[in-house]
Amino acid sequence: MKKIFLLLLFAGMFLLSGCPYESSDPIDTGSYKVPAWLIGNWRQGASKITNYRVASIKDNANAFTAYEVDSAGIVKTTYNPIIMSKLGKNIFLSVNDPEAGVSYYIYRLEISSENKIELLGLKEKIVPDDLEKLKSFLLANENSKDIYDPIESMTFRK
Repeated sequence: MKKIFLLLLFAGMFLLSGCPYESSDPIDTGSYKVPAWLIGNWRQGASKITNYRVASIKDNANAFTAYEVDSAGIVKTTYNPIIMSKLGKNIFLSVNDPEAGVSYYIYRLEISSENKIELLGLKEKIVPDDLEKLKSFLLANENSKDIYDPIESMTFRK
């Protein structure tokens, strides 16, 4: 009985935690200017460190490119474009996933300082599929962190 309970508990936890929200479109075409301090080198993680190089995009002040680089500085993955959007009082990133083709993962950007940021991934299972409904949902929940999945959140430091 105890094994069945643990199995059901694990299955329930798996179903409740999903992938980050994926959209075929960004939140908008860019409504927030990329701050100069965001450009440069960032690292993610504590035990297993992943390094990123963030670069501006010529002729687009509201988007940037992030390159995942190895310890030798060789580019492993390119995320382009990453579009910055302001919706209500929050800033969101629409991150193009090169492996998924033309689709975007939507993250809320939390700025601790110019040297530390956090990306909060939306819980996929509670977010509307329609882009306009998504915007309304995000505005209605702009003070809530319950719509974000801690498993899909990432902290970056310069």
